[in-house]
Amino acid sequence: MLLHFRGPDAYGHSGDWNKYVNSIAVADSLLFELCNFIDTNDFYSGKTTLIMTNDHGRHLDNIAGGFSEHGDQCVGCSHLNFYATGPDFKEGVISSKKREQTNILPTVAELLGFQIDDSKEIMWELFK
Repeated sequence: MLLHFRGPDAYGHSGDWNKYVNSIAVADSLLFELCNFIDTNDFYSGKTTLIMTNDHGRHLDNIAGGFSEHGDQCVGCSHLNFYATGPDFKEGVISSKKREQTNILPTVAELLGFQIDDSKEIMWELFK
């Protein structure tokens, strides 16, 4: 299942800082509720993997158009959040290994047992 929270991207591009930050808070609260549901439901608990990430970062202040834009290799644009929880992942691990968005596909493929021809590495440091 894929959930896409439109707000952060849409409000970020519109340049409305308050709505942007609020939409991130709403997405975070919904993900928190989803995690709690998974953890407390007998059917899903201990058997469900949840991965949360964003599709891109944003320019930092004073770079190009600021937070409302993205698209180059600046620190802000190239920074992604990646959170994974479930029976296959270690708990409380914060990896310092430099990764790219393209590392997500082989990691998910490994979880699903798919063989793919991909030159990017699986994020093994997160697995139990």
